[in-house]
Amino acid sequence: SQLELRRTENWPQATIEGISVGGASTSNHYNLIQNDDLVGKRARLEPTTMQKAIDHGRLCWSLLVNLARDRIHDVGTRWHVNDYIDWRLKTAKNLDVFKLPFWKPGHEDAEPWWPERFPEEEIAQIRTDDGPEFWALQYENEPLAQGAVEFDASRLRSFRWGYRADAHGKDRLYVILERPQHEGGDRWYPVDQMNRC
Repeated sequence: SQLELRRTENWPQATIEGISVGGASTSNHYNLIQNDDLVGKRARLEPTTMQKAIDHGRLCWSLLVNLARDRIHDVGTRWHVNDYIDWRLKTAKNLDVFKLPFWKPGHEDAEPWWPERFPEEEIAQIRTDDGPEFWALQYENEPLAQGAVEFDASRLRSFRWGYRADAHGKDRLYVILERPQHEGGDRWYPVDQMNRC
């Protein structure tokens, strides 16, 4: 599909043209190519679909009018460790990368960018529904795959044993999950109520 805006000169190409991955742009050339979300959920499950998006990105250079001046902008959500954005990050030079995760930097699991749009209860439900992989993809823009992500030592948690009196004054043994204050502090789990293997 094409959109023609009023211009001061006549040009053979439309002002704006929309083309999907695999679509043809015969004889047209551009000053700006915006590759926006070339892949989605389907492509993460189908390597050939992912490869079509990467091939589309490769061919974009030949569609620019002036390589010294014109630009290609790639925008998208991560869907896989080897997705289109990963290919672009590995192959392109002089990239300006802007990554906007759900949480404000330094406030992981504490303060979203838009707290008025994302109440705490809804965030918890989304994280439960999505699971770690889809939460990371959709809200952190970070692909997760077994053995394919960097180790993040800040995610390590320590456990210790501890005793605390119950309502009747009797000492009970607990496993204590040590957590930072911004994550709600330590959690105490009574050993006698834990599931046994």
